[in-house]
Amino acid sequence: MPAGMVRLLSGQLVTEEDASQVIPGELPPEARWPAPTDVAPDVGLQFPSDEACSHADELERVRAELARRNEALLRERESRLRAEAELSGFARAVALLVPALAVPGVSRLPVPMVVPSVPGDRGDMSPGT
Repeated sequence: MPAGMVRLLSGQLVTEEDASQVIPGELPPEARWPAPTDVAPDVGLQFPSDEACSHADELERVRAELARRNEALLRERESRLRAEAELSGFARAVALLVPALAVPGVSRLPVPMVVPSVPGDRGDMSPGT
């Protein structure tokens, strides 16, 4: 709130002069903006010059390493997703080919073997007959 301004109980922001016309007597403390008593000027966090440089350099190195790791993680994730997609496509292709290549257990009738007779065949060749 700017200096010399007060907020009325209605929430309206007016000058102290205008508020004195609306509010009789001394302004209540809740209507005044509190004056800071022991506020130091905000200069931010300061380091001695030699510490500031080393910490800044270290911070930049950490940020660069973090960026490299993030890039590597993204590359790894993309690679994994690509490999999973290829595997899924391969599995789908194999699943589509399996019915066409499947050999049923009883796909052909057995072919009877006819042993031709040899002329002069004496049957069993064992010596006892």
